[in-house]
Amino acid sequence: MSNLDLNTPITNPRLTELLAQSKLVQHDPEALNQQMNLIFEEIANRANLLAITTIDDSKVTHNGNGTATFNKGATISFHLLGAADGSAYLPLFTDWDNIGMDPIVQTQKISAMVMPFDQFASMMDDNLAGVVVNPYNENLAITKAQILHIANVKKMNAGGVATEKIQKDTPVKIGEPGNYPTDMVNSISAYAKKNKNINAIHLKLMEKEGELVLLLIVDFVGNKEDVFPGIAEAARPHIPQGYGLGMIPINDSFGQKAADNKPFYVKKKGLFGF
Repeated sequence: MSNLDLNTPITNPRLTELLAQSKLVQHDPEALNQQMNLIFEEIANRANLLAITTIDDSKVTHNGNGTATFNKGATISFHLLGAADGSAYLPLFTDWDNIGMDPIVQTQKISAMVMPFDQFASMMDDNLAGVVVNPYNENLAITKAQILHIANVKKMNAGGVATEKIQKDTPVKIGEPGNYPTDMVNSISAYAKKNKNINAIHLKLMEKEGELVLLLIVDFVGNKEDVFPGIAEAARPHIPQGYGLGMIPINDSFGQKAADNKPFYVKKKGLFGF
């Protein structure tokens, strides 16, 4: 580990334990799904992972206490892993021992950056297919679609708005919910009656990258910031376990295609259509 120049110990004992437990339930799909939900929840809310970086030392002032000051023009390059299909993943590590398994440590002087979920989620662009946690140990791949979904759920749970973004070429299945979430629909409808900006709401079940999402397709006027937060607040206490919640405007190209069923809520219009 002599090539590492960041000396503050980073450990993620809870995540490490959950990753180890996941190996014991590999052949039990239901138990594995529950375990993965716990892992994603830990990564999203508490874990501080490590990313391998290289830094132009000529633009950095080392402060002598494990920290550094980046001067104007400083650049940071992230170490990436290539997949067989040509895509690139950002490797993330739970601790120094797992970083030490990466061959790059043996050949180059590297640095490590602490990466909480929100930080690496913000890096997901067309150049990254996702992240891999402890690639030389548990090798847990989390796709970009999964990361964006987790970020949406986290935002919604914090009182924000979850807006589904369907990436091009992402395999998506759309259907009707088998177990209709009546309580959730009733709560959303009660809110929609109070919000004059909402014209109609459709409900579909979406399966994306193995995630089940109750997708709301909303016909509204004005800004979604005046509509989506209230819908999320009404839905949150009634979302069935094991499902995520997503929302898209009906004027979205995907929303137009998905809204092929009868809306569960339609605004009642007056005598003259208002």
